[in-house]
Amino acid sequence: MALAGQEVIDADGHIMERDDDVFPYLDAKYRNDTMRTFTFFPALDYWHRGAFQVRNGKEFPSWDAESWLTLMDKGGLDHSVIYPTQALGFGYIGDADWAAALARAYNDFVYDQYQRVNPRLKMMAVLPVQDANLAAAELRRAVTELHLAGGMLASGGLPFSYGESFYDPLYEEADRLGCMLAIHGGSQNDLSPGFRRQLFQGFVLAHPFAQLSQFTSIIFNGVVDRYPNLRLAFLEAGCGWAPFIVERLDRRTDGGASRQVHSGQIYFQAELDEKALPFAIDMIGEDQFIYASDFPHEHAQVPPLKPWEEVRETVGDFQSRTDLSEQAKRKILSDNPRRLYGFS
Repeated sequence: MALAGQEVIDADGHIMERDDDVFPYLDAKYRNDTMRTFTFFPALDYWHRGAFQVRNGKEFPSWDAESWLTLMDKGGLDHSVIYPTQALGFGYIGDADWAAALARAYNDFVYDQYQRVNPRLKMMAVLPVQDANLAAAELRRAVTELHLAGGMLASGGLPFSYGESFYDPLYEEADRLGCMLAIHGGSQNDLSPGFRRQLFQGFVLAHPFAQLSQFTSIIFNGVVDRYPNLRLAFLEAGCGWAPFIVERLDRRTDGGASRQVHSGQIYFQAELDEKALPFAIDMIGEDQFIYASDFPHEHAQVPPLKPWEEVRETVGDFQSRTDLSEQAKRKILSDNPRRLYGFS
């Protein structure tokens, strides 16, 4: 499966969950047809992604367990850690009780339909971040009972930024479990209205804006200092923003940002063709960057390649880069995501 003898771990892929997928796993009190009248997950933005893709002659490939395993086998991926799509906007749910019930149902669904099918599919838990105690309880259940890979923290729509003490019960539980949490962007709802008029104009801003905001809050409030067994990942904004914000934060924290990043507890997703990657490694270190396929989101943009052809081409081109050491490339593709997710 590995490319040229190199283990490859995909640190961030996706499914595209639908309400009908999750409905059978809801608590009994919610399994009522009235529930089907309204969508379960908040909209990510003002765009219907399906309409946009169809209008432009593109479509998303299949993303069920069998499709994922085909991609992995033919694309040379040894393991894939898989996140949601609609639930990336989970922070915009206003009802904490409903958020907790929906998180439980989603987590049971991905365990049953993906991770239980094949352990190479590592599923991430959705957490009801509306209430830190409920989120901690669901993280504990997801990790200890379902053996999911960690917890996803929606990046937008929250009552507080993730550095605030409001989230301490969740961090305490993650620290006790020794598991990771991932801050994942996905919504454009926090952008000013002018940026919502074009899908990709908002898209290029939304991910880094969310990561910059949450990273700043976490660093200023010393979350990794207070919870030494906690590992945090910042996903789907590339890595070019990381040196910029670390340097700016260092000026206001007496070097505290660099110190916390060099603790080994913070990881950044890197695009394998990013020109800024060598500079980011020089400043932050080669142990803090991870590879992510973003399948099937990214593939909808790049036909006519088959998804596994795209993966093999992307990873192969990365392995051919001459501006990175072989050690750094191995770490990004394998060692770092293995350490982040606690794979044995």
